[in-house]
Amino acid sequence: MAQYTLIVISLSLLVSLSGCTTPQAPVSQGKGNQSQLLEDMTRANRLAADHSQAQIEGYLRRHHDSSFTAQANGLYTKIWGTARQGKVQTQNTVKVAYRLELLDGTLLRDLDSAHAETLLLGRRDRTAGLDLLLLMMRPGQQGEALVPAELGYGLQGDGAHVPPNSCLHYTVEWFSLQ
Repeated sequence: MAQYTLIVISLSLLVSLSGCTTPQAPVSQGKGNQSQLLEDMTRANRLAADHSQAQIEGYLRRHHDSSFTAQANGLYTKIWGTARQGKVQTQNTVKVAYRLELLDGTLLRDLDSAHAETLLLGRRDRTAGLDLLLLMMRPGQQGEALVPAELGYGLQGDGAHVPPNSCLHYTVEWFSLQ
């Protein structure tokens, strides 16, 4: 019996050791591999931007809305109302109310005038799309933006409510520049 146990242990040890391999040193990437990686990343970014643009254009067709203006950065905006103050810049503090939705209408956030938020422009504690819209607006105006994923929560989403690669719809009312 002891001989049988010794054979089983020896076979088990042999099988477990046969699966072990020596770690390989990392292979350095040559210039060819780096340029291929850059090309692949550029292509992936272009595909993501094209996907966002198709989502936004589909939204505009479904809602029969031609009042948005396409910006060079992929943002679609419309702004109305009378401005009460001059141009704003990053590092200005603004008080705004806004509604944030996915393009399918899923409500993510709704801040009305009683719960308006004070924001420091350029701080990046929210999406770049909201900052860009606010930099185009003036106090007293209202606006909307259809935000491509790359100016929203990107390829990963927010990890909770915004799915990966989702475009956003902001509706904003700007109360004051502080």
